[in-house]
Amino acid sequence: MSVYQQSQRGQSYTFTTHDEWLASVPDVSSPSPADPGPASDSRLDPADFADSLCNTLGLNAKYRSDLQTFVNMLTGSRDDRIAMVYLMATNLYTQQIVLDGRADYAAIAELLQDVKAALSQNLDFTKEQRTEITLGCKIKVWDPKRIDFDNDAIRHDVLSLLKSHKNSNGLKAVFDAGGARVKTLGQFIGLQASYAKSIFRNHIRDSLSGCVTLATTGAMRKLVGSTENITPVHAMRMLVLRHFARENKELLGPVQESNKRARVGEPGDADNRKPTRGTDSDSWWPQVTIYFEAKNKAWTADLKSPGWTQLINELMANEKKLFPNDLIPLIPTVDICVPRAPSTDERPMRPIPRRTNFLGDASKTFQLPPMRVPENAQGNGLTLPSLAGLVSSANRGPLQSSSAVNQPHSGYDGHFYSSANSIPGMSVFAP
Repeated sequence: MSVYQQSQRGQSYTFTTHDEWLASVPDVSSPSPADPGPASDSRLDPADFADSLCNTLGLNAKYRSDLQTFVNMLTGSRDDRIAMVYLMATNLYTQQIVLDGRADYAAIAELLQDVKAALSQNLDFTKEQRTEITLGCKIKVWDPKRIDFDNDAIRHDVLSLLKSHKNSNGLKAVFDAGGARVKTLGQFIGLQASYAKSIFRNHIRDSLSGCVTLATTGAMRKLVGSTENITPVHAMRMLVLRHFARENKELLGPVQESNKRARVGEPGDADNRKPTRGTDSDSWWPQVTIYFEAKNKAWTADLKSPGWTQLINELMANEKKLFPNDLIPLIPTVDICVPRAPSTDERPMRPIPRRTNFLGDASKTFQLPPMRVPENAQGNGLTLPSLAGLVSSANRGPLQSSSAVNQPHSGYDGHFYSSANSIPGMSVFAP
């Protein structure tokens, strides 16, 4: 039974029962008159099938020619040749897609490079990265061994410092990317290097009214943030810089900067605060570089060389005259006793001549008896025996005072002396 139904668009649909549908299906077990059979092989030629696939897949002229050449080379049954033609056509189609897409990929890659370059020009560092970069610049400016204060030299040293600590300072991605990002980093380092040098120069100018010890510790605290690792070399260089500043005060012109005091590491602490320097202040650090290079050329870079040693000693003496209370403990000194040259106005020192033992041998040496305490002392003190009670030896009589002796005596040189011309300090002689 068939049922007809009109749709809303005017189309007709026919519904049949299951039995009617089964009756309409032909019997596949019996040959159908419509079946072309083996005689229809010529109707499906592999070459025609290849042309049909080329049109369907949209192969270009080159791949069409390649597919036709492949068809002419095939042998075997029709079914095998048709299958091989289909496989080759799909392979050629895939290759065509890849090659066509490669040009598109090249254009996309070029576009990405342009976008990357544009983004790198607008690279903005984080607050933490700015802090690390600024601190690196200050450390290299404060380095006591630095004699070249040009921004290019400082930039090179700061880049090496930051790269060696890229895993901890947050700049690993910048150094790994390289190229434009590192170039942008170098430009920012140049700005921060100028900022650090400005801080150092202004501190030198403002600290001339104080002692060198406070000037050195104050500079290190401003640039590094701590005075923990301060060394005598820092103080020596501060001595030289203060001396150069006093000799060239015109180079330390006033700097008109913003009154706002920015904290280190704040975004734009160097970009938004651009100091306006005059020509005098611009020439300060170049002149310092020239000064140090000239001294090193004459005396070498070793501060222990005679030239540097003499200069530092003179500068220390001058600082102690200006600031007597500053003992400059940062620079240890050693006191060396140098013998004083004799003056022509003074009498020369002569050694005392060794006297001959005029008293004779040891047996003739005076022997004093032990001290006796009189019985009537009764604790009132000790009384010495009289001169008459003293004897020179066991077989001699009592000694007499020089005033009581008027007879001449024989001296140590064979002459006779009386009491009037006796040797000073000697009143008793042995015979």
